[in-house]
Amino acid sequence: MVQLTFDLPHETRLGAGDFMPDPSNAAALSAIQSWPDWPSPVLVISGPPASGKTHLTQIWAARANAAIINGATIGSLPPPERTIIALDNADQLADQAGLFHYYNHAVNNEGALLLTGQQPPALWQTSLPDLGSRLRAAQHLMIEPPSDELLAVLLLKHLSDRQLTLDEPVMAFLQKRLPRSAAAMASAADQLDRLSLARQRPITLAIAREIIEALEKE
Repeated sequence: MVQLTFDLPHETRLGAGDFMPDPSNAAALSAIQSWPDWPSPVLVISGPPASGKTHLTQIWAARANAAIINGATIGSLPPPERTIIALDNADQLADQAGLFHYYNHAVNNEGALLLTGQQPPALWQTSLPDLGSRLRAAQHLMIEPPSDELLAVLLLKHLSDRQLTLDEPVMAFLQKRLPRSAAAMASAADQLDRLSLARQRPITLAIAREIIEALEKE
């Protein structure tokens, strides 16, 4: 018999003290921490999925008292009510006119705008020439591929967020064979959690092998 599983929420800690510094994210973290001493009112941070962009957005929003809007979950942008705003996943926004308005609103009202996306702003698909030129002119920092040390810590954090513990041989097996990306660490922890709940047993090497095989097929 297979135990039914439910998508129960788990606590993901996104405070400043929970962020994991690494050479891959040092420039972006330094820029967030240097607020309000930015060289320009608009900052773009790009990086692959699960690389820490949303976490940095949360840290900056708390520091700058900024409003946060997730571009992945909103169709059109409402009129800006504040001058300090973070647009997470801004590269997924379909409302380019709205983004252009937000950009100008921050610049013209002595505000600040933090934008995040998976690609550098020069690669964002924009049909408005003025928006494209402004994005290319903005300060841009890229999150680089994570170090092996950060990947190991990320896996531990994702497991801890789900209240999972692994025996040392299982952890060593996963660290050696998982794809070298932050997204793979998050996906592995999620799948481990699901299988552990479904089978009502601790994570074994056999289950870890299933996870590796599944990720290799993605």
